[in-house]
Amino acid sequence: MGTNGGGDESFDLSISSADHQLSIGMSVDGEHEVISDAAIVDLIAQGRILQARALFQRAVPSEPDWIFFDGRVAKAKGDFGAAERAFREAIRLRPSHLSARRELAHTLLLAGDLRGAEHHFRTLLRTDPDAEYRRGYIRLLRRIDHLRPFSVTGHFALVSSSNINRGSSESEFVPGVPDVPRFDITSRAEGGTGLEAGIAGRYRVSTSEHGRLTADAGLFGRKFDTGDYDNATLSARLRFGEFREKSRWTVGPLVRATISADDNDSVVAGLAANYEQRIAKRLDGFVSAIHQYRWSLNDKGIDAPFTSIQTGIARPIKNGTVAFGPRLVFFRPEERHQRYDGQALFSRISRSWRGGLSAELGVEVGKRRYADDFPLAGEPRKDTFYQITLTAQHEQVRLGRFMPTINCILGATDSNIAFFEHSVQECSFGVTTRL
Repeated sequence: MGTNGGGDESFDLSISSADHQLSIGMSVDGEHEVISDAAIVDLIAQGRILQARALFQRAVPSEPDWIFFDGRVAKAKGDFGAAERAFREAIRLRPSHLSARRELAHTLLLAGDLRGAEHHFRTLLRTDPDAEYRRGYIRLLRRIDHLRPFSVTGHFALVSSSNINRGSSESEFVPGVPDVPRFDITSRAEGGTGLEAGIAGRYRVSTSEHGRLTADAGLFGRKFDTGDYDNATLSARLRFGEFREKSRWTVGPLVRATISADDNDSVVAGLAANYEQRIAKRLDGFVSAIHQYRWSLNDKGIDAPFTSIQTGIARPIKNGTVAFGPRLVFFRPEERHQRYDGQALFSRISRSWRGGLSAELGVEVGKRRYADDFPLAGEPRKDTFYQITLTAQHEQVRLGRFMPTINCILGATDSNIAFFEHSVQECSFGVTTRL
């Protein structure tokens, strides 16, 4: 599942779903014979070891192949220690023995040695020419990420933005006009380039057969060439939930604090909840909500509760998922001309390709309607907006331990109050790694 982007994914532990044929034979009566690897595996799984051995022998296996066969038998019996020793010996005798390395990585995963399994799956990702197996390695590497009780990731990127301060596109301003709102509407859009860096940690613990407690914390910062809009954000979140085959839910508190060079400092605290349910064979439904209070450390006039509720459906597509639905937003500061209700429609499509590339495209369109007349305008503010996001990464392309990533945003807001019209085109090109 994982349709809402906020839950954990569900994976099986097989390396590949393809019915691969393993050609390990030389010839029988002068003709080349292809031995079905799947047939040998099935015989071993059924406990028909003698029949499996007889079929395997027809391929005239070498000594490393026989050791590999014994490792498979041990693995099928659940003796992961003996299986690991056999696969390692087969690799020692023949370092290019891909089947032995596949089985070794899979055995280590089943035995709970996540670090060892990750090492060998990444080695296979670089050396195995089989595209279907490489897809399996990527899937299992993601599974390993989700199984780790504790993980730390780092991120570093170059940012280019047309509007780093999210200022107005309006070109004419009259600063100092009395009775304007207590926030700065005389901020022109400023473009620039800069750097962003972040570190995030996650700790998971099982509370029952299906229950899990997850704690997340992160520190993220941006520094631009102008220096006027540098910022740093510290965030933390706690989630308790249950994860079952056809449903899952999570609930927990969150907190976020931001310090900015332009004095736009803030603190946010609240509660988030998420629920997902399988409603048909290839269809999931989801609903999520966030209720939080926002404190501005330099402008108490916009301290206010904020609520967001979204629901939708998702279904799998070839090598990916598509999801869409509506979102409602409610913001209630003390000053009525700043209160608004928002409605939006969103859609997301995610997909992965052979070789390790994965991407997600998101589109959102919506409107905001304010409660009271904007000062000096004689009418309430009305906004319409759109936003397009694109994220992409490549599991197989590595710069040492670093994986390249791309994140882009294209958006614009139209308003009957010209000062609030703005647009943004922004991309970050970076790398991420597990520390």
